[in-house]
Amino acid sequence: MSSDNFSGSIKIPVIRAKVWVELDNRLIMSDYLATLLRNIERTQSLKSAAASMKLPYRTALKKINEIEAAVESPLVKSVSGGSTGGSSKLTPFAKELLKKFDAVQQRIADLEGQKL
Repeated sequence: MSSDNFSGSIKIPVIRAKVWVELDNRLIMSDYLATLLRNIERTQSLKSAAASMKLPYRTALKKINEIEAAVESPLVKSVSGGSTGGSSKLTPFAKELLKKFDAVQQRIADLEGQKL
């Protein structure tokens, strides 16, 4: 195929990408999981974060537990309720994971839309 085939009336391919991160073939980060973590940080609540994504609480908890098991580090620190209610906060490890994921996402985004 010559480079001439990409000019004229021929349609030009455009780069698109979806990023996720695996560790030992286990998913540890994706757009969806990053959104869940950001929502936990924003709402200070796993329950509220899950609800904002129309995700059952048990599913959200399972996803967090799966990532924590894979990376062998906690992502969320929860404090049980009482009269003031509980709260959930991201650990420094989770914040760093999100920061690195965002950096990779930005590098990929810089390529998206470019013509092949």
